[in-house]
Amino acid sequence: KPVVVVLSSMASRRVIKSFSDPLVSELLGLANESARRVESKLCVVSGRKLLHELAENYSFKEVVSDRPLPPMCPLRYESHHVVSDKILRRVANMRSYQHNMLGTIRMPQPLERPPDTAKLLLILDGVVDAGQLGTILRSAFALKWHSIWFMPRTNADPFDHKAIRASQAALWHMPFTYGKLDKLERFIEESSLFPAVLDTKGALIGADSSIFTTGDDKGREADNIERREGIALLIRGPHAGLATPPRSFNRLRLEDAGGRMNLAEADLGMVASVALHEIKNNYFQHVSASPFIASPEAPREGSKYAHHFDSRGRARNRRVLERQSRSRGTGQAKYERLQPTRATKHVSV
Repeated sequence: KPVVVVLSSMASRRVIKSFSDPLVSELLGLANESARRVESKLCVVSGRKLLHELAENYSFKEVVSDRPLPPMCPLRYESHHVVSDKILRRVANMRSYQHNMLGTIRMPQPLERPPDTAKLLLILDGVVDAGQLGTILRSAFALKWHSIWFMPRTNADPFDHKAIRASQAALWHMPFTYGKLDKLERFIEESSLFPAVLDTKGALIGADSSIFTTGDDKGREADNIERREGIALLIRGPHAGLATPPRSFNRLRLEDAGGRMNLAEADLGMVASVALHEIKNNYFQHVSASPFIASPEAPREGSKYAHHFDSRGRARNRRVLERQSRSRGTGQAKYERLQPTRATKHVSV
């Protein structure tokens, strides 16, 4: 009899079918209004696979589906609601969304500045298309860039439903910062990063060329050898807040493969992803895959994210570490381990 009671209670769970229901109104507001997300610090994440991946480190406020959840569901949540397929599709902004789910989750909060060990910094200015923004973020995460810097009030909302879907929730796995140009330039100088901007002119990115050779006001070339340990790459969209790239930034360009790499015509998400790949693989293979672990050539420094890792630089959550180690080559992050050595000091090369 107790089993029958449990099954009958699941079968009789009320299905929300009205768009005027307070829960539905709240979900639609979080999905479509940036101000509502900022006020509540919540956003909507959709997709069974994405929810299950986030559940390894995060819990949800609400989980919404069109049917009861299975008994062994791994999600952690405060409440679960069953809604009609029509409501689920409207909130998820999908035409077809049968037998799927979505959830509300706390948005990750920005840091005042990137981690001290961040050597691959991506700066975004004027990327107004949420899908393109998400594509760039996903590529940065997959290629193991360390941190994101958003120029304020010039980009699409990274927690828009299109951006989250395109990025596969990349910002829940990598640190990000908002800040103006003066604050950015101070961080670049303090971290000895090579400032660069992706442009239609400048040094050619590729294995056979050096992006670190720059010219001074008298036309003399100089090799920025002291800044080869990291890079701060600025990607400017069509509505960039900076009318022209800062003078301190060195212009870089991709080889124009039949017009496909033309910033003025090609898809910005695709061009930026290619640039991130080429720069990382050609010039910074020695840099650690994690922003929380010092590169072999640099002394290890403290990090505001240190509480996420143990003393040997490993993720504290073993399931996360195992999943990330299995997913090599699939676009998921794999945090490197610091191998124990007899010497306790890091030797700079």
